Amino acid sequence: MLPLKLAGNGIGVLVRRSPEAGVSAETCEAFAACARYESWYTQSMTVMTTIKVSAETRDRLKKLADAEQSTMEAALAKVLDEAEEARFWQGVKDDYARLQGDPEQWAGYVNELAEWDRAVSDGLDDLE
Repeated sequence: MLPLKLAGNGIGVLVRRSPEAGVSAETCEAFAACARYESWYTQSMTVMTTIKVSAETRDRLKKLADAEQSTMEAALAKVLDEAEEARFWQGVKDDYARLQGDPEQWAGYVNELAEWDRAVSDGLDDLE
């Protein structure tokens, strides 16, 4: 058991010498310097966590990362980015299908597109 009292505020660590323990000031100062360095070092790192996956999933991720010459984290992030983008575009396709399913709404959309086309064909490109 360390005869030092630690009080953390989430940003740094404060080390206090325990009055009841016979610890030298030098020991406390050395420990405090180490704690300050460790606190600085870990603050510069991204917060990490652990998730449970099957060995098969881990091996598949490792194989993918190796094929892309990247880390497993980078490979997983890429797969997630691709999945999120695919979900977005699937939502766009579903919205267009829903819009086309209502003839009145679709006609309004097509008319609005035509208005925008007329607005951008105002002849200003000819001035260049």
